[in-house]
Amino acid sequence: MTLGLVGVFFIFFPLLVNVLLGFIAAQVIGERHENIEFERTHTY
Repeated sequence: MTLGLVGVFFIFFPLLVNVLLGFIAAQVIGERHENIEFERTHTY
């Protein structure tokens, strides 16, 4: 029981947080790249 809780809180949750942060970072980088491309193609 205790070992299971330790596994969940010290292995699963940090892993989940890292995956979510990686996904957010990928979204931000992609969005920034799109904005740069848009500015490059739509400047006067």
